[in-house]
This record gives sequence, C-alpha cells and structure tokens, in this order.
Amino acid sequence: MQAARLEQPSAAACHDAIPKKFIDFFGETRYIAGMMNHLIEMYLNYLAAVRRLSDNTRAAYQHDLTSHLGFLAEQCGRAEIEQAQEGDVMAYRARLKARGLSERSIHRQFAAIKGFYRYLHDEKIIDNDPTIKIEAPKIGATLPSVMSAEEVAALLAQPEDSKAQTPEDKAVALRDKAMLETLYATGLRV
Repeated sequence: MQAARLEQPSAAACHDAIPKKFIDFFGETRYIAGMMNHLIEMYLNYLAAVRRLSDNTRAAYQHDLTSHLGFLAEQCGRAEIEQAQEGDVMAYRARLKARGLSERSIHRQFAAIKGFYRYLHDEKIIDNDPTIKIEAPKIGATLPSVMSAEEVAALLAQPEDSKAQTPEDKAVALRDKAMLETLYATGLRV
C-alpha cells in the first residue's frame, strides 16, 4: 500500500499569510502566524494519513497546539517554532496546572505537544526537540468501584433455584449462581 502524500505549500507563502485569530483553551484571544498554523496543518495531515487518528482527536490536538503556540508567541516572545525551548514548554505546562487543569488533561495536551515537536524534528523542520528531555506528567491509576456487601449478597441471591419450575430452569439457575460465585471469589471483572 502506498503512503499518502501530504500537501506542503512553500514556506514563503506561509510566512506571508495573515495570522489567524482564535480563542484558546482559557478563553483568551490568540494569534498564530501563518507558518506556525501551516506546521500544525501538516502535523494534523500526518495524524490523519499515517496514524489514522479520529477527527475528534485531531481537533483536540489542533486546539492544544494553537493554544501552546499562542502562548509561545505572546508569553515567551517566540515568533518562530525553531526558537522554542524546554523552559517554554515547562512554563506552558505550569500555566495549565495553575489554571486548575487535571493531570489527565495536562497529560493529553503534553502528548499533543510532544508529538508535534517530534514530528517537526523527524521531518527536519527544526533542529532541536525542546520536549525530548521532559517527561510526561504522571497520572494516577483510578481504582475500580467495588460493590458493597449488601449488593454482593443481592447479586448472588438472584439466580434462585427455588423459583424454578422445570428441571431445565433449576439447572440454569444453578449454573448462573456458580458463575456469579466464581466471578466474586476470584475477583474477575466483567
């Protein structure tokens, strides 16, 4: 199967493009220069053609990246992507945390940003990946919810063989009860 070819207009055409206005993750107005916007579009095309990410995931990544690049331009004074540094990425991450985002949300945004810089580095668009030494934020594993003792007793009492009328119904009730007790005793999740 032949890989999809991505359209890439000239860099000069992108530099001359009018900056795009958008509202970032925090409701603040940001402007992204034409070249930065073009690089995001290239990355999104790659995600669609090669990694086959869903439309929703790509839309979320686009939002994350435009917010990050807007932050770089306005807060860090980085007009070009090549100027991005590790400290800029860390400052953006700290800002997300200060704004009250959960670790899971910060992790997702960081995955988009790290993937973007890796893509640019692999495509030889930038010389240095500012995220290469930064570890993704740790997110704790969520524990599964458990049933109370009363709920377990009610569940195990469901397949009553006393209500069964025929021998087949009694056999089914006995089988169901054995399955439920096995699930409960071994801690299996369904």
